Amino acid sequence: MKKNLITLLFFFIGPFTMLWANEELLDRAEKTLHKASSKVKETAQELIDGFTVKGGATQSHYSIRSQNHSQNSMNTGFNSHLSFRYLPFEFNVSSYVFFGKMRDYSLFGDTSKFQFFANNQTIETSGQIRQVMFSPNFKYIFEKSFYNYWHSYIGAGPSWSLTTLHLKPYYDGSGNLRENHRISFLNFGGVLIFGMEEILPFKESHPVYVELVYGFAQTTRLYLVDASNKAQVKEVSVEDTYFNVLGHTVMLNVGLTLF
Repeated sequence: MKKNLITLLFFFIGPFTMLWANEELLDRAEKTLHKASSKVKETAQELIDGFTVKGGATQSHYSIRSQNHSQNSMNTGFNSHLSFRYLPFEFNVSSYVFFGKMRDYSLFGDTSKFQFFANNQTIETSGQIRQVMFSPNFKYIFEKSFYNYWHSYIGAGPSWSLTTLHLKPYYDGSGNLRENHRISFLNFGGVLIFGMEEILPFKESHPVYVELVYGFAQTTRLYLVDASNKAQVKEVSVEDTYFNVLGHTVMLNVGLTLF
């Protein structure tokens, strides 16, 4: 009888004892997971803040105006950034390099329509263009995310750029044929940046960024360069100029954090 009573008590009390034990185990597991999650967030925060190097591809539209002539070009190149982040701010030293060919605004534009006045004469370009832009800039990173995968940011900063155009062969004032000459513009302006970056806890996961950059620049100095002898490039003329040459750039940058 006593044995049957003990069996009956165990039958009724046993499930409640097991349930209490399971609840205690679940509570311990939740605390452990919470501590681990907090540790991961702290570690991720430490890795997100600090220095990073980013790089990627650039597709740009460049518009330039001089002597009542306006032309544009579709260019391809690359962008790179040395960044220091302390959320919600980020300081960048950015560089953009791209190459292309100038066209006027008609559908089948004639590149020979684009002219410059240098060395006391009018010079026509061949249309080939190369531009290098440097910009220290600040970004503000918004806390709100898109679908918990992307955060957005805006940024701005000054810019310095060097635009080089290849020239068609021409005759100088003395009647001499000049070939392999180039004209370069030293420009000063600014950039506005709008972008999104992938949210990942570690930079080693190489988060991706996509950004739209608008740049405005005015030419401060114009160089006419003789590049016929690549071993010894010569300056034919140097002229200070303001508001004579204006440039607008719209860039689409896609890249990732390298390290």
